[in-house]
Amino acid sequence: QVAEALVHGGKYLQAHDLLNKAFHDSHDKADLETIPIVLALAGVLAKLDRQTDAEKCYETALKGYAMRKDLVQSRDIHLMYEHLAETKRYLGKHAEAESLYLAAHRGYEAECPYDEDSTLDMSRTAGGLANLFRTLGRYEEAEKSYREAWQGYKKYLGSDHPQTTTMLTNLAISCRNQGKFEDAEMYLEESWKIFQQNLGPDHPDSLRALMNLSICIDKQGRYKESEIKYREVLTGREKKLGLNHPYTRRTIERLAHMLWMQGHHDQAEKLVRRILNQIGMTYHEHHPGPHSRNTYPALIYLYTEARKRDQSKLAPDHVDALET
Repeated sequence: QVAEALVHGGKYLQAHDLLNKAFHDSHDKADLETIPIVLALAGVLAKLDRQTDAEKCYETALKGYAMRKDLVQSRDIHLMYEHLAETKRYLGKHAEAESLYLAAHRGYEAECPYDEDSTLDMSRTAGGLANLFRTLGRYEEAEKSYREAWQGYKKYLGSDHPQTTTMLTNLAISCRNQGKFEDAEMYLEESWKIFQQNLGPDHPDSLRALMNLSICIDKQGRYKESEIKYREVLTGREKKLGLNHPYTRRTIERLAHMLWMQGHHDQAEKLVRRILNQIGMTYHEHHPGPHSRNTYPALIYLYTEARKRDQSKLAPDHVDALET
């Protein structure tokens, strides 16, 4: 309980030391009395980004539970499968993660007629499984799982609950990734309206929802509509986050591209020059010769820097890297 209070206070290292000592004092033995300590330690290790150590703790706890066959179908063990699945997904062990998510989901489903909380557990696990499918590019399966999660949260938490809205947004993005733009736009419009109503139009979450909607409209070739929305996002993000924030930079990249796609090349260059000058970033002015077409140095600088960023963080075939 002391460790739990430390975790709530963000004091993860102190919580780790306390739990680690408690487990060592029990001679590193995982039994029914020490399993809660091992599970709490695993959770703290995950928060400290020590996923490999967290994985070992969860597996140790599972071995402890295996000593009691009457607990094989308990909610605690399904929850443990779910936590271990999250850890393995983070570590890139996707096949193992999928098996654990499915085991947890089946376990919650078996309890569903007797326990309303299990419906929410199923929704949460479906969301985790959908995240895994999206990582693997299995968008059709991701859509199905996100839809299940969204409907479960909507039924028991309400349509405007943050978890419900998050699943709705993820469902929309999965539809968008499959080219189902009409469905995606409808869901994203609904999500944006909920965020606006609950948080106000200038809240970062509302702006992110509007950004997702703008991208969806952009991908349908409706450039003027998306330009207007990108400008609204840029105004809000410049005010709330500043011009140097990564989200603001991505908005600038999108807006400049929309201007370019409409043939407003000089406007795009002028926009980017103004912003780069405001944030004090320097770019080289090129003096093109008679056969050179390099007349947009600010745009070239913007997208070159964006490409470097994406190359350091994304796989070469990731959709964002390819678009940049």
